[in-house]
Amino acid sequence: MQRSPDHCPRDRPVTRFVSAGAVLSLLFACLIVCGFATVSYAAEPPAGYGEGATWCAQAVPDGYNLGFGFDNVYACGPANNNGAGYEVPASGAYAGFFEDSDYEFQCTELANRFLYDVWRIAPVSGTNLDGDDFASTVANERSAKLVHNGTAGEPYLPGDIVSFSGKPGDGEPDGHVGIVTASTENSIGNGSVMIMEENSPTGRDGDETLTVSNWSLATPTSSYVTPSDFDALASSSPEPSSPAPPECTLALAKRLTARSSTPVALRKEVSLYTPYFGGITDVTCVSVTDGESDLEFDVASGGSAGFAAWVVFRHPASGWTLAGWNPGPGRIPIGFLDGNVVVTVGVYEPGNPFCCPTGGYNHHEYHWNGASFVTTQSWHSTTASLTRR
Repeated sequence: MQRSPDHCPRDRPVTRFVSAGAVLSLLFACLIVCGFATVSYAAEPPAGYGEGATWCAQAVPDGYNLGFGFDNVYACGPANNNGAGYEVPASGAYAGFFEDSDYEFQCTELANRFLYDVWRIAPVSGTNLDGDDFASTVANERSAKLVHNGTAGEPYLPGDIVSFSGKPGDGEPDGHVGIVTASTENSIGNGSVMIMEENSPTGRDGDETLTVSNWSLATPTSSYVTPSDFDALASSSPEPSSPAPPECTLALAKRLTARSSTPVALRKEVSLYTPYFGGITDVTCVSVTDGESDLEFDVASGGSAGFAAWVVFRHPASGWTLAGWNPGPGRIPIGFLDGNVVVTVGVYEPGNPFCCPTGGYNHHEYHWNGASFVTTQSWHSTTASLTRR
């Protein structure tokens, strides 16, 4: 959605009333153009408010989904660059929670909504806040780690929030802000980054892919905005240090995987999760590493191949650590038996549909040996039931 050629609207002064619980932990990022949308409210919405593919249309009378989402938060349109639109949401108890101006679905609206829904960070606001200084404002007001574009050793990770600077008279004076949804950046700072956005400076709807070279994110094609800095939420959120059982959530699974040593292809598959196109599924709290509290999840392929991998993170007193991952397991979710991981694979005979293998099932049991998961035994049965022969 192309913004107006003069400038993105800035926010009106507001009074914020938020509970201390609204200022919570950190993480992830989105690409957009605009001046900031202020936030004014007397109560905060419940967790998950602003999520879902239908929320755009529910939030404002003319709202619609731009067709791209990340962690169940979707980019919306239209952006109204002449101030004749709606605040977001337009009505109800939480009117203006994400954007308290009539410019509607500006870049900062999506950034605020992502902060709140994915990382439970209270939205930020200010009379002079826009896309250019969104990341620095989050860093100053919410204690996020701010990284300048091009800093060696500081990769862009899914969930980081990126600010783009503009210049007076260049068509995008108030800059832009976006959310990183996927990254192939390698150990020497080269690769590509996918950005989710509203009111894009390049006129793209929902998402855009940018090149990273020597740790520096490139300027979007056909745009006057330049990447300036980003909130390194995905790499700097404090890890739990207590041995108490953690809360096993999709957000935690994504955060841990984004900075793990799993293959780049797997991390990208995980970061591209949408409800219907694969990614993390079946997130479970389970004990499979000598009595520790573990987080296990499967990675769906999003197609007929079923599950692409299974991953386990341990949670000892020192904090989260990757226990192991394995490709597979096929079309049947991982199971557990006597504290071990069991992979079940259907045996398909000619003509079998995906749902119904007639050749029985092969089961492979993995045991934690203190350092990794090793296969201890395998067996065949006529059903998918996890009972040893």
